[in-house]
Amino acid sequence: MKRILTSTAVLLAMACLAVPAKAVPLTLQNPGGVTYQQTLNNPCVIGESSCTNPAGFGEGQIPNGNPSSYDVSSPTYSVLQITSIVGTSFIVGIDVNTTTQPLATEQLDLFTMTVTSSGGATTVYTYDPASPGTQLVTVNNGNGNSDELLTGFSLAGFAPTDTVVFRTIVNNATDAKEQFFLINSSTPGCPPGTHGTFPNCSPDVPTPEPASLFILGSGLIGLGAVVRRRFPRN
Repeated sequence: MKRILTSTAVLLAMACLAVPAKAVPLTLQNPGGVTYQQTLNNPCVIGESSCTNPAGFGEGQIPNGNPSSYDVSSPTYSVLQITSIVGTSFIVGIDVNTTTQPLATEQLDLFTMTVTSSGGATTVYTYDPASPGTQLVTVNNGNGNSDELLTGFSLAGFAPTDTVVFRTIVNNATDAKEQFFLINSSTPGCPPGTHGTFPNCSPDVPTPEPASLFILGSGLIGLGAVVRRRFPRN
């Protein structure tokens, strides 16, 4: 009986340790005419040597020879490395390089961000359509601008020393290498008018028209006159 109880306790302990990874879905969206330039929004996490990155921040290199399909992972980053550049919430821009426009031949079959805590628990942010993947669209072929966006990334609540790895699978590639780069999705990374489209974008602050400024100024002058009448100087 004692052996049975001991075995049961071991099995329960193993079950507690085998905690499944938390999965968080990502969204792929075509932003229309809204694009981000990689040199102004960085770093690249997967791409090639022309990526503009801060010093010491490397990216996963897509193999040479323009392979028709590739499965590439980024280096291992710390949460602090990423949040110190783009904050805790961000989006991923995809610069698609293809021989056809606007519907590219390239198909995004997988994109993940895996966060591993010091205790071993993992959280996987994932875009995982049915194989061979979602056919991508390009409106700025081959010039370092984002053609598609992946949204839903957040590192809020993770420790600075937790680790982060990105991975992508692309099928039916036909041209130069794609670039996957991080974009701060709060400010200043959101173009005007997009706060309802992209997560964590601040609402636009309208610029007062000249007539509005005149009315506001007149009101302040009138208020000043009232105050002077009620509280005359000695």
